[in-house]
Amino acid sequence: MTRLEAVDADIGLNSDVLYDIVSGNDDHAFTVDPLSGIVTVGQGGALSRRPSRVHRVVVVARDSGSPPLQAVADLTIAVNDSAVLALLGRGIPESHGGGLDARFAVAGGAAVGGFLVIGLILLVAIVVCCVRRRRSKQRRRREELEKRRCSRYNVISRF
Repeated sequence: MTRLEAVDADIGLNSDVLYDIVSGNDDHAFTVDPLSGIVTVGQGGALSRRPSRVHRVVVVARDSGSPPLQAVADLTIAVNDSAVLALLGRGIPESHGGGLDARFAVAGGAAVGGFLVIGLILLVAIVVCCVRRRRSKQRRRREELEKRRCSRYNVISRF
């Protein structure tokens, strides 16, 4: 979902930063990797049981110094039900519109998006080719008219 980053100016072991969720996560709906600071949806489906779609989680980044220094991040996380269910590896329930599996919905959306991008690229390529061809024809016509004008004047000037 997101990655927190804390930087410590110390050198060596004192510069190691560890992350920990300290508030707003009693049911373990979210996890934070203590080393990387990556916040993800927790295992077990606790998030899908929460009544709210907006959640507040407090994460502390603490260095290994003596005394340890820390910084606090107050995260507000807005959750889309279909995304939560997809992350948990379950389909969208019947109450969410027809029992469509979220993986198929995402794959279908990606496929449609890909086809639209390819179609747009082809359309632009066709338009560019048509414009070039039209300009080429116009240039050839101008050159041909110019040749005719020049040849007419050359013929007249001979007499």
